[in-house]
Amino acid sequence: MFIMGYDIRPAAKLNKARLGGADLDAVNLAGATLTHADLREVSLRSADLTGADMRDAKLTACYMPGANMAGARLSRAHMAEANMYGVSLRRATVDDADLTGVTLQAAVLAGANLKGSTFVGANLHWADLRDTDVRGADFSQADMASARLRGARYDADTRLPDGVSPDRRGMRRAD
Repeated sequence: MFIMGYDIRPAAKLNKARLGGADLDAVNLAGATLTHADLREVSLRSADLTGADMRDAKLTACYMPGANMAGARLSRAHMAEANMYGVSLRRATVDDADLTGVTLQAAVLAGANLKGSTFVGANLHWADLRDTDVRGADFSQADMASARLRGARYDADTRLPDGVSPDRRGMRRAD
């Protein structure tokens, strides 16, 4: 399938692709390379992005509820204000990424590397963050009501919202 001149298929090489605003609902891009891609305001509802390499991608204001991004690499990705309701980011690498104001309600991030990422003002209500690495991550003003945090590794640089106690949530100090 071709969209905006790009061949959209599993394992596609889409480095630096410019797909801003495209409708990619339910596409299969498993294992695709999307490094430095411009995916701002793209609709990826229920898309399969398992194992995709999306380092340094721009995903600002994307609409991707129900997308499967398990094992994806999203280091330094810009995902501010994205709607990622119910997304699977299980065992994904999302380090040093910008997730300011993102909706990750009911998302599964279990086992993900979230080191150094920014979640300021994010909605993580009912999100599964068990066994994640959140060292150096900033969750200031995030809604983490009922978020599952057991086994998440944090350090002195991790910023949690007021009212979230690492000990009561079963988090492990890593430093």
